[in-house]
Amino acid sequence: MEAKESGAYEALMLNAEGLIAEGTVSNIFFVKDNVLCTPALEVGVLDGITREVVITIARKNALRVIEGSYLPADLFKASEVFFTNTTSEIMPVSQVGLIAYRVGEITKYLHRLYKEEVSVYLKKHGG
Repeated sequence: MEAKESGAYEALMLNAEGLIAEGTVSNIFFVKDNVLCTPALEVGVLDGITREVVITIARKNALRVIEGSYLPADLFKASEVFFTNTTSEIMPVSQVGLIAYRVGEITKYLHRLYKEEVSVYLKKHGG
């Protein structure tokens, strides 16, 4: 409700320990020092299908991925932020609180690879 009242598209949820968990309808990723970071399942996140595809694609294309425990301060030090879900696929985040982010090269790269992966899947499965 707070996100909606402030005009935000999505809200970032923390677990009981104050660690970043996920959005209300999405999984969150961020890039810090050219490493793709996302909360680990143990933090209490939904094991989203799009989340898993993005992690697989990133690793297959030699991007370092760390599934870990992150505080909001870690996100604020990121150079890129995006969320994933089935509907939005890979959606860049432009702002969290007062911190603004640009659509970075890793986000663009993963978005392109994701689209290619979906296209191959659809061709293979008659979609």
